[in-house]
Amino acid sequence: MALDLFRAWLLSAMVRIEALRSLLTPLGPRIRLLGAQFIVPKVTEYEPRISAQTPHTDVGTKGDVISVALHLQGSAMGTLLDAMAHVDSSGAVVNGNGFGRAVTPIFAYDTGAVHAGPGVAHVPPPYPQYFTSRVFVLLCADTLDPRRIAQHRHDNGLRGTVDLTIMVPPKAGA
Repeated sequence: MALDLFRAWLLSAMVRIEALRSLLTPLGPRIRLLGAQFIVPKVTEYEPRISAQTPHTDVGTKGDVISVALHLQGSAMGTLLDAMAHVDSSGAVVNGNGFGRAVTPIFAYDTGAVHAGPGVAHVPPPYPQYFTSRVFVLLCADTLDPRRIAQHRHDNGLRGTVDLTIMVPPKAGA
């Protein structure tokens, strides 16, 4: 049922939000769900904060995997993103335009773009706390080489089998 709801939401959003449709268009008319993952920081009395992630990419090639990120409590995601930058062999971020911050509870991005999860300077007790409000739904082209699909699933720690393909209708008036 969750997969059907996500499919219906995504198709509806693609009709209403041209930027989302443009981001997903390179995936083609059949989009495959790679899987979904929660990023779950743990906060304790010994470390009462969430450290920001080091800027990184999730995949080596732009255009392979698009993430739809959702904050389940409606807060801004806060993810930092610089679509023009890349990470060099020493781990330094180079040639970027500067990081922008996702200020909405839902946003989509190419996981080949340099990005980093936000930090929280101080989380008040009680401890321990697990933050389970950020979920990332990973999508790719249905025509992507199965070996690359398997590699992306492995690299993102995705388990089990997923069989959801979303048929994207042509743009109205096209």
